[in-house]
Amino acid sequence: MPLQHLCVTLPLEVGWVAPNLRFPADDSPQRHLQRERGQPADGDLLGCRLWFNPSALLHMEENKNLQTPPAEVDALVNSVAQQESEEERQERERLAKLEACVVSLRTNYPPDDDLLEINEERCFARKELIAIKAKAKQGKSTLEMILIAALLCGQWHYVRRLADTRPRMLYIDTEMKPADTQLMNRKAMHLAELPETEDVPEATFINLRRQTADECQQALTDLLKKYRPDIVFIDGIVDLLLNFNDLEESQALIRKLLALAEEFNCCLVNVLHTNKATDDHNMRGHLGSFLTQKASLVFNCKKDAASNIVTVSCTESRHAPIADFTFAFDHEGYPTSAEAMLQAMREEKAEKRKEKAMSKLDEKQDFIKQVLMEHGGIMDKADLIKIISQKFNICRATSYNLIKKLDPSQFSLSKDGKALFSLSKDLSNEQTELSFE
Repeated sequence: MPLQHLCVTLPLEVGWVAPNLRFPADDSPQRHLQRERGQPADGDLLGCRLWFNPSALLHMEENKNLQTPPAEVDALVNSVAQQESEEERQERERLAKLEACVVSLRTNYPPDDDLLEINEERCFARKELIAIKAKAKQGKSTLEMILIAALLCGQWHYVRRLADTRPRMLYIDTEMKPADTQLMNRKAMHLAELPETEDVPEATFINLRRQTADECQQALTDLLKKYRPDIVFIDGIVDLLLNFNDLEESQALIRKLLALAEEFNCCLVNVLHTNKATDDHNMRGHLGSFLTQKASLVFNCKKDAASNIVTVSCTESRHAPIADFTFAFDHEGYPTSAEAMLQAMREEKAEKRKEKAMSKLDEKQDFIKQVLMEHGGIMDKADLIKIISQKFNICRATSYNLIKKLDPSQFSLSKDGKALFSLSKDLSNEQTELSFE
């Protein structure tokens, strides 16, 4: 086939070259037709696929009367043939990227850089996602407040900060109005025993309630770049996307959060509601499913309506599970240790029972005193016990024990063989004396 025809009929990018890069002058129409159909003709080199640039084709066009291309054309063609194609380059880059994903036993990976310890278990590691879930108004934000306070002051009851210095914290609120976000900040300062009117440089509170989902995602990235926090609280994550039940959107958001946690070396704590059904404690939608899969820890908050005590349970854990812990609320609405609150409640109830018992004892003593006075200050033992038993609906032994518990400042008790009770009254100082005669 003439070289001139080869340059015209073959694609500009790809062509078949005959053995030894020679172009036979006696090409038959059949061989030419095979090449036009994109098939190699008989005698062509099947294993040699070349990429020609326009300059090479022009050079070959100028030398179309030659049976064999000149030496410079041979060098150019060989050079082009050795160049890497775009497909080959992409494959090489993919393989190099996968090579970096190989986990070897010879590699020394650093241990988790945990920020907190709860019930003596290390948790809240950098580069990890944490999830806090619950029904509405069950204590999710209060748990965040406790965690922030512990990170600021070093320890809050069973939650302890591991580092000697305060970490940098970022609290992002997408649900409440700014005034409520400020109240959250003040309560955290109160728990940490810090001034409630001064901002702490290590803790930054952001309100994104008016931002769209896309704006919230972009704001998260921008805030991470600006503040470089060690831990971030996102309350709530559902506002970072349009539909928490969209499979692709939910997966993309969780992958983005994982990438951000890795890139900025921080812990991302995500708050998400559970489904509305009473017995369904799974987080909402596909977003909740992906977050459960990727989070290293998932905490569930549940408030007891009767006692107002919140129980925090670790429902999912990649490593050692964390034992349940509780918190309650004091008379000012601040969270406090449930154990301390229960102890205070027990002591208060015991005091009330004691006061009630003393009140009843005083009532019974007054009755006994009145009965004795009505009987002239002296009564048979059996008669007095009978009256007391009937009055207070108690047995005879209890009635007798009641008499023995009479207040010594009002009654004195003496006994002789007649088994009679007598009451003498000193009108000058209104003291009474109860005695056996």
